[in-house]
Amino acid sequence: MTTANIFKKLQEKGFRLTERRKAIVTILAEHKPIGVTEVIARLAKQKLQTNKTTVYREIDFLVENQIASEVRVPGVRETFYEINDSHHHHLVCDQCKCVAEVDLPEKLCDFKNKIKTKNFIILNHHLEFTGLCAHCQKN
Repeated sequence: MTTANIFKKLQEKGFRLTERRKAIVTILAEHKPIGVTEVIARLAKQKLQTNKTTVYREIDFLVENQIASEVRVPGVRETFYEINDSHHHHLVCDQCKCVAEVDLPEKLCDFKNKIKTKNFIILNHHLEFTGLCAHCQKN
């Protein structure tokens, strides 16, 4: 989902598009997944000083309106956030705890279909691969 589509969707629902909200949506769309600490740092680079509570409130608003979603990684205390634009999974570095997206082949979807044949409804699923990122491999 493009930022323009997100802004349009929010306006159609009657929500205000403040400069800060637009900046947070743009940051989430460009740097995914991303934690609140990094969002605040990127806002500061744009000269949009804001406190942590406001950022959490804005992100919670985006999650509640199904614009963004939480990414929780086992063993990592920080919650990451990203725009809901495509189904994907994550690569998690065990050393530096960075998180990156990875798209998997369609064959993986066959597993979901197989589970459905067991009379089980999947509401959600998460798949993370853990290992070492390129940066940590060099060190």
